[in-house]
Amino acid sequence: MKQRHLEVLVAIVVSLITMGITTNQAHARDYTIDRYRVNINVQKDGNAELTQKITYDFNGDFNGVYYNQDTSGIDGLKSPSVAVIQNGQTTALTHNNSAQPNTYQTTDTSSNYRFKVFYPASNQKVTFQYRYQLDGVITNYIDTAQLNWKIIGSKWDVALNNVKIKIALPAKNISQLQAWTHGPLSGHTNVNKQAGTVTMTVNHVAANTFVESHLLFPTRVTSANTKTNNTRHLKKSTAARGNSGKAGQSKAVLGKSHPTDSGYPCAGPWRCSLPVSAQLVQKKSGPAHH
Repeated sequence: MKQRHLEVLVAIVVSLITMGITTNQAHARDYTIDRYRVNINVQKDGNAELTQKITYDFNGDFNGVYYNQDTSGIDGLKSPSVAVIQNGQTTALTHNNSAQPNTYQTTDTSSNYRFKVFYPASNQKVTFQYRYQLDGVITNYIDTAQLNWKIIGSKWDVALNNVKIKIALPAKNISQLQAWTHGPLSGHTNVNKQAGTVTMTVNHVAANTFVESHLLFPTRVTSANTKTNNTRHLKKSTAARGNSGKAGQSKAVLGKSHPTDSGYPCAGPWRCSLPVSAQLVQKKSGPAHH
């Protein structure tokens, strides 16, 4: 009799364990970033109008997303807005602290601007659109203007796929436009001096990997910029890169800093980029933590 009871007990335990595994599998949640688009329009005053469109593919139930903009080294962020693009329709979200669906909250610190977006999603693709102005992106030296900034930060928990970043300067026919990129070796950059643009594309950016851009161009391009440095910078910056390689032979530095600011001038494949950020998706099962 005791043996029979033991067999029944074992069967119950095995059944419970099996049910637990099945339940966990059924409620597993994950997501991917399938598309990442960034457009940066630099203004004459050295500020930049930035639009980001990030497409998530959610597997499971989610209550929304976090998004962080790194503001270290620049003068801050203002005029934020958030929208959701789904099935061809754009829905503007409301900025308040209600934590209700279709709203978002923001937190501003000295080095980071955080968006907390409330938009329930379940087993579907959703594109989140962020728009804002970043102040003090460009520094005007005596002999050159410079953009030196991370457009993609190193705190993403998942890989970014199908990435395209475009920086448009407020002038055309910039013969002295130079660009360097630090990021995945598989990326490609197109420097269009006639159009005054730098466009970076890469199929896959691994989790926790940044993409950083360094642009040099004449100060006339941002002639209204009040963020100035009364020193010469062009010779120092180009000399550091000239010791490493020639134009058109540039390489990228993968996911690590470059204290000597060494790199390669860009004229071709990734080869030649600005800051963003990190995000963490919050699940319906409880509060999210960053």
